[in-house]
Amino acid sequence: HAIEWAKTIQYNKKTAMLSARKHLKSTIMYAHLMWRIFKKEHEAWLYMSYNDTLSRYHTSNIKKCIKVNPFFKGLKELNTAESILRCTWDGIHSFTVTPAPINGFNRGWHGYGVVCDDILADPTNELNLTVINSITTAFFEEVLSLPIEGGELHLVGTPQHQEDLFFRIKKDAPSFKWSSFPAIINEDKKL
Repeated sequence: HAIEWAKTIQYNKKTAMLSARKHLKSTIMYAHLMWRIFKKEHEAWLYMSYNDTLSRYHTSNIKKCIKVNPFFKGLKELNTAESILRCTWDGIHSFTVTPAPINGFNRGWHGYGVVCDDILADPTNELNLTVINSITTAFFEEVLSLPIEGGELHLVGTPQHQEDLFFRIKKDAPSFKWSSFPAIINEDKKL
């Protein structure tokens, strides 16, 4: 499934992919951003999660992945903050990934792309419908307009409810490439 996800993200500007916990959703998003850095793109991205702690965790992980990857030898880090990624290959053009919580991001920000990774909260803690609706409203009314024209918006996570954001996108947002990757395909066959 990881190869299919990578291709889906690479060839679609807007994606919504849902799957179970620990199925490489975040890892694929890290790889996508690292691929764009490797291509020497000059872009600004937001990495959005349910809260500030989780979004900073993800951007910090991307920085760690870059540090140990020999393909990024020569990439210069322009920011010493642990959870803000700002780097350059040539000292002129930069690539930035800034963490942001779904309910506390800078609404005036407009950059190339937004990653929304588990914006519905930790999948182990089910949210109530009021919070789910609040996040869904913020997504449709504010997050959708954050990427510049021609930019990217990728949503990955674990569904919380049959009426949550993922299912609203499937029903109401045909511009998104929507995918579901269940953890259990066939209960009887243990697949």
